[in-house]
This record gives sequence, structure tokens and C-alpha cells, in this order.
Amino acid sequence: MVWAARIATDSIRRPRASFGMSDRRGARAGEPSSIADEGQPEHSPGVRKVLLVNGWSDDNKGDAAIVQGFQVLMGGAAKRRGFELNLGIVSNFSKESEDFGYHYRHSKRMFKGGIFGAVIPTNLRTASGGALGKSLRRSAQLLTSLVALAVPRSSMIQGWLSPFQAETLEQFRQASMVVSKGGHIYATTGSPLSLVGLYSNLYPLLLAQRLGIPTGIYAQSVGPVIGGPHRRLLASALARCKFVYVREEPSLDYVRALLPGNSSTKPELVWDTAFAVGEEPLPPGVISLLPSEFVAVTVRQWRFPYSPSQDRDALYARYLEALATVIRRLVTDLGVPVVVVPQVIGPTELENDLLAGEQLAKVLAGLEGVQFLTTDFTAGQLRQLYSRASMLIGTRFHSVILALASLTPAIAISYHGFKTQGIMRMLDLSDHVLDIGELSPDELWSRVKSAYEARGEYRATLETQMPAVMRAAAAEADRAITSLAS
Repeated sequence: MVWAARIATDSIRRPRASFGMSDRRGARAGEPSSIADEGQPEHSPGVRKVLLVNGWSDDNKGDAAIVQGFQVLMGGAAKRRGFELNLGIVSNFSKESEDFGYHYRHSKRMFKGGIFGAVIPTNLRTASGGALGKSLRRSAQLLTSLVALAVPRSSMIQGWLSPFQAETLEQFRQASMVVSKGGHIYATTGSPLSLVGLYSNLYPLLLAQRLGIPTGIYAQSVGPVIGGPHRRLLASALARCKFVYVREEPSLDYVRALLPGNSSTKPELVWDTAFAVGEEPLPPGVISLLPSEFVAVTVRQWRFPYSPSQDRDALYARYLEALATVIRRLVTDLGVPVVVVPQVIGPTELENDLLAGEQLAKVLAGLEGVQFLTTDFTAGQLRQLYSRASMLIGTRFHSVILALASLTPAIAISYHGFKTQGIMRMLDLSDHVLDIGELSPDELWSRVKSAYEARGEYRATLETQMPAVMRAAAAEADRAITSLAS
């Protein structure tokens, strides 16, 4: 069936003063959840409080998938050890922000331990006074952070903190462990500003370590870290972690080189926790829009920050045109409808895939057979959506992870860092990765057409791989949880 390109009417509207959350839980048990829960308790019951730090926004479904997958894996590992995991999130945002609740509208229902604001907020987009106001506020926060590190258990620090900051500091004092969630936040350019950024991202670990609380990083990408002070700061924090889990081999090599002597065996290669996200039912309105067979596409705004400024617009236009060319050929040559999915809708305008979708729609103006969704999906709903697709063409790599976990073949377009090439290599899928900076319509079409025609074999490969991935991910969580069980 051929149907007209259109923007769906279920568009996202951001609430400003409330969570705007549904009470629907609706998650149906997927394979990762069942694997994470298998096994018998080994020790006496109890509760351990873990804080997962550097929390981001539910607007970014990849980050939401990371924290939810962590909850599935570590919660299952705790259950196998005979205790309950009381997991809370510490945000990068200030809890005083008017849209703080909005950023955790979906994740909130999964975390019994609560969601807390940053002790030292790193997001200052709404700071008053322009550039000067932000500079003054950053300076005050830097001073406050140093005082908190110097005397983290002293009552005197209360006078330096807002009530929300003091609340979070108390959560640190009560925690059994503090873990930095997956992502790619431990990298610098060598500039003084990037050193401040690295310090901000490491701060929750530094604070916990000063309090004598066990720390770890889980499924991170690490590096490159340019600059001697930058490397020494990162190495010092990682050397004091109970575990350092990275999610691809370049990060593993980087951390091994970064850590001194007898610490070189500490880092381990693990699977991204987003593989463990279970499926959730799609909204009925979305189901009615989906054709029986389709190829899903995720598109993002990428402004090629490492290319000369005069080339960036042309490179982005070439990327959109390559995607548009492949979509046209899928629809016209193969007769396959295409559904463009918003994997990320914020929290910044540049991160909003809905805007990239609008730009792609302009390039495809007049083409029938393309659907542009605008729904605010949960990570579990996205996994369900991708499970219905014949194939995914994904620029957002966590859309690729969710698709592969649901046994849907995927072509990945790599745009930044180690994660795409590294994780696809771990899955022996390197032939299905293209670099966004070298993207051509012909090469992309050749890879897409080949994968689509061999999708049965690709899916059969995933049917073998994914159970092994989840068994390994559960074992990795078991090793991490031993720090809490002791």
C-alpha cells in the first residue's frame, strides 16, 4: 500500500510545571528482564541503596534506555544475591529548574530510590545575566563544590547549599554505592573549559570517594582525554573505582593506558546496558499508523563540529540527501514504506530529532510512502516499534541497539566517538556501519539494499547473538554487584 508522507498528529508538547506523566506501567516482560531475574538467592535479604549519577533527560531515549537497562541488569543481579536494589538517579540538572520533573516523566516510575538534583548543576542554560551571569554562577558553583569535597560530612556545608542540593548530598551520605551511568562524557579537547567540564562530570564520583563510598563506571566510552591535568584528574578518579566498565575496545585500550601499573587489569569490556531494555506496548494511535511492513529510519541534526566551519552546512545537506535518496529508492524501487522515528527530542534544540525530521521531509516533499512520527515514546516503546520493522537505518546509535536487541537488522551511520564502530565490531557487524563524514547515496543504498535482501539471514544471526549478549550482560552485572554484596 502506498500512502502519503505526512507529519503525525500525536506531536509532543512539553509541560512546564508538572511531570505530565501517565500512571500506565504496561511493560511486558522481554527476554532481558527474564534473564536478569533468573537464578536463586545466595545471601540473606536486605536493601542496598545505589545512586546512578550523571542522569540526563527522558527527551534522549538512548540515555533513558541506558538507565532503565542498568536497573534491569543490576536489579536482577541483586535479586540473585538475595537483596533488593534501591536505585535512585542523580541528575545533571538542578532540581530548582521548573522543568526538572519533565525530564524524568518516564524514568520516574522505574526508580524506587527517587530522582535528585545535582549537588553542583552542570546545566546553566537558564542562568540569568547572560554570559557574565553564567560565568559568575559557574565560579560560585566551583567554589561550593570544592568546599563540599573538602568537608563532605561537615554540617557547615549546609550553609553553602540550597535545600535541594543538601537533599542530594544527604543521599550520597546514605548510599551503598555510586555509579556513573553509560555514555560518552569522559573526553576532553585539552582546553581549560573542557577541564572544567570533565571535573563537573567526575564530581559525583569524586564526592562519593571523599565520603568513602564505593564507586564505579558502567558501560562508558572513555577518551580521548587531551591535556596532562585532564588525564591525571580522570586517572585519579578511575583508579579509586571498584569497577571500570567500558563498552567498546578503543575505550578499553585507552583506560588501560591511562591507569597506572597494577591498576591496568581493572577495566573490563561490557555490553551497553540499553540492550537490556524490555518492550512496552505502543500507543494505539501509533499502531494504527504503521504499515504491515516498513523500514524505520532515525535522523539527527549533526553539524560536523570537527570539520572546517565553512564545510559544515554542505556536509549536513549531503547527509540528508543521502538518506533521502535511499528512502526514495526503498519506496519506489522496492515498494517498501518508510517510517521516520524521533529517537531523541531534546533537551536542547540541536538534539531534537523532530527538527531533523522536518528538514528531511522538505527534501522528500511530494514523495508518497513515508511516515514521520512525532510521538514522545519511552525507550521500551521504541524497542517495540523497531521490533515491528523489517530493518532500521539508524543515525542514533541507541536506536540501532534497541533494534538489534529486538532482532531487527540495522544499518548504522556513525557520527561521533567510538561507540558505533566499537559495539558493531563486538557483534561482528562492522560491514553494516558507515561514517557520516564519508556518506554517499550510492554506498548507503548498496549497504541498505544488500542488508534488506538478506534480512532473513541477518535476523537469524541476531537470534543467535542476542541471547549470548544478554547472558554476558547479566554476568557483568553479577560481577559489579559483588561490591554491594560484601
